[in-house]
Amino acid sequence: MEDPVPEQVLELVGGQRLVGIEDLEAVLMTHPLERLAEVLCRGGEERAAFFAAAYRSHDSYTRYDFFAHSRRPLHYIERTEVIANLRIVLASDGAQTHRRPVALHGMSGIGKTVLARALCDDSDVQNAFPNGILWATLGPSPDLRTILREWVYALGGMIREDMPSINSLVNTVATLLKEQACLLILDDVLRHTDARTLDVGGSRCRLLITTRDAAIASELGAEIQPIPPMTHPESITLLED
Repeated sequence: MEDPVPEQVLELVGGQRLVGIEDLEAVLMTHPLERLAEVLCRGGEERAAFFAAAYRSHDSYTRYDFFAHSRRPLHYIERTEVIANLRIVLASDGAQTHRRPVALHGMSGIGKTVLARALCDDSDVQNAFPNGILWATLGPSPDLRTILREWVYALGGMIREDMPSINSLVNTVATLLKEQACLLILDDVLRHTDARTLDVGGSRCRLLITTRDAAIASELGAEIQPIPPMTHPESITLLED
């Protein structure tokens, strides 16, 4: 049986997931003892944030999913061909320094949101973005500060200010995502400025938006994926359900 990490060590690191010697070694592998000693002399929140980040740097494939609050419809009809094409699109540009956003475009009610949500549960998409999928629904009056706060917490980060500015939150999320491979999904984008603010991923991340306005997608330099109507068999299946 593993020797447990002493209680005082657990307290010093802010109660992070350091429950055995191997977990403590994960931090020691990437940070010299001198640096650890320096951090341990600081405040509790700063210590906790340091060890959380150090643990994440060792465990490069920890997932930080945030999409369960957006549920697929009860009578979901799988659109196999459309999903297969979107898998290919999302996996492209893998060697690029900055991967172009992808925009699901089509009229209201055609199924853009449902398809974006279906991608979250797709195992191939999850494998392409092994560190997680972050979701936000925008609409006409999005609360960008709340969205960014939710993403910070979903990524295991911390917010030090009582009333952080949007710019401060953007910088925090960008730092958390810098080395991560995440898919960021923005549903119902009505203003390109909102999407630009939330396009905070690093070089291994990708942005996917849904919009009914092709001009927004063009403004973002996105690769536009027109969403076709359901095929006749898909429509029949929906009516039968």
